[in-house]
Amino acid sequence: MTVTAITVAEYNARAARQQAEADWLTVTRVCRELGYNPEAIRGPHRDLENVTPRRVVAKALRDLGWSYPRIGRGIGGRNHATIMALLGKTKRGRERLDRLATAAEAGK
Repeated sequence: MTVTAITVAEYNARAARQQAEADWLTVTRVCRELGYNPEAIRGPHRDLENVTPRRVVAKALRDLGWSYPRIGRGIGGRNHATIMALLGKTKRGRERLDRLATAAEAGK
């Protein structure tokens, strides 16, 4: 039996890749359960059609116990502060949610 030695850095990199793959599977599952396209959630677009589903998925992941940084990595490599704003956990985020709600009401 041959044992292959790897460095701590290689081990950590492998573990990070495995975690990212598992997280992506979870994000994909949540998106599909909620009826959203996983690729659109990860995309760069900031229009209402993409932001609203992204917010719903981020909230679902937060409810599963995910941290803000982990949610950010899972939905397209976003910063934890971006996720906090997306979920209305900052003053700026709450103001943005209010504006989006007003726009949605006007569009009805």
